[in-house]
Amino acid sequence: MTVIIVNYNSAKNLKIVLESVEATLELDYSPMEVIIVDNGSTDGTDKALQELLSKHANKGVNAKFIKLHKNVGFGAANNIGYAHCESSSKYVALINSDLAPAKRSLTSFVNYMEKHPETAGVQGKILTWDGNRIDNAGRYFSRSWFMLPRGVMKPARTKYPESSVTYLDGAYSVYSVAAIRKVRTFFIKEFFLYGDDYEIGLRLWESGFALHYCDVIAGRHYRGATMEGIEASLAYFQWQGLIGTIVAHDPYWFIMVPLRLPFIFRSTTTYAKFATKGALRGITLGLRLKRRCGRMSRNRGPRLAHLPLLKLWALLLKMTLIGQGKEASNARGGIFLHHSLARLLEDSEVGLRT
Repeated sequence: MTVIIVNYNSAKNLKIVLESVEATLELDYSPMEVIIVDNGSTDGTDKALQELLSKHANKGVNAKFIKLHKNVGFGAANNIGYAHCESSSKYVALINSDLAPAKRSLTSFVNYMEKHPETAGVQGKILTWDGNRIDNAGRYFSRSWFMLPRGVMKPARTKYPESSVTYLDGAYSVYSVAAIRKVRTFFIKEFFLYGDDYEIGLRLWESGFALHYCDVIAGRHYRGATMEGIEASLAYFQWQGLIGTIVAHDPYWFIMVPLRLPFIFRSTTTYAKFATKGALRGITLGLRLKRRCGRMSRNRGPRLAHLPLLKLWALLLKMTLIGQGKEASNARGGIFLHHSLARLLEDSEVGLRT
C-alpha cells in the first residue's frame, strides 16, 4: 500500500496539516509507504513536514519526501508520487494534507476491495473537522452534470448503505493499481486543480470497473484549509475541470454545457469573469482530451443520479434571488448550492443506474 499526500504553501493552517499528516503516518496498516509530494512550497511547510517525517522514521515508517521546484498542480503532483510507488504496491491511497484519517480506515478499505475485486476504488464517510457532521458520504453526477454530494451536514452517526458512486472524493480515496494500469494513466495533468478526481472516476467506469462507497468513517476533513486566499483561481479551475470533463466524456456535451453555464452567475458576480474564462478553457481542453478520455455508453456508463430538471432550474432561480439580496456573498451562495443539491439527492431517492 502506498499513501500519497500533496502539500503546497499550507503555513496558514500548519497545525491542521501536521495533525493530519501525523494521523496518516500512524495509520494501522502494514506494510505501508507514505510519499509526500511538496508542490514547490515557499512558506517553510516543506521543512516542517520533513521534520515530522524524520521523527517517524525511528518508528519504522517507510516514508519518502519529494520536493518539486514549482507548483505543477494537484493531479500532476499525485502522478509524480504514483510514479515513485513501490513496485509491490497493490493499492494507492490519496489523502489530503487537511484530512486526518481514522486509524483503522485504510485496513477497512483494503479489506472491502479484497472482497470486491471488480472495485477500482473506494471511499468512506468523511466527517467535518470537529467530527460532528458529515462532509460527504459519496459523490454523484446527475445526468445533467450537477455534482451531488450525499449526506452534507447530516449528523455523523447517520448511516448510508454500501453503494456505487460516480467518482471518489479526492480528499481521501483508495484506488487499485491494477485498474489504474488498465486505463493507462492516473490523473490527467491538464486538470491542474479540479476535475482530476471525477475524470478518473468516469474513465474507470467506462473501462468496466466500479467505484464504491462503504459505510466506514474515513476521517475528519477541514475542507478548504489549503485553499484560503485563492478564491478567484478556484472559480477558474472548478469550471475548467467541470466543463472539460463534460466535453471530454459526454457525446452530447454541446447540449449539456449550455445547461450548466448559467450557474456561473449564481449568487454574486465577484468571480464570474474567472469562472467564464475557466469554462471556455474547459471546452478547448475537453475537445483536445476526447481521444484520451473515452466515451460514455449505456452499457458501461457510470453510476449517475436522475433528478428532474425543473427542480434544478427552480434551484437556479432561488440562487439568483439570493445573489440579488443585500447580504448575499459568494461564499454564502456556494454553501447554499452545496447543501441544496445534497438535499435534492436525499429527498428524491434518486434513480441510480450502472
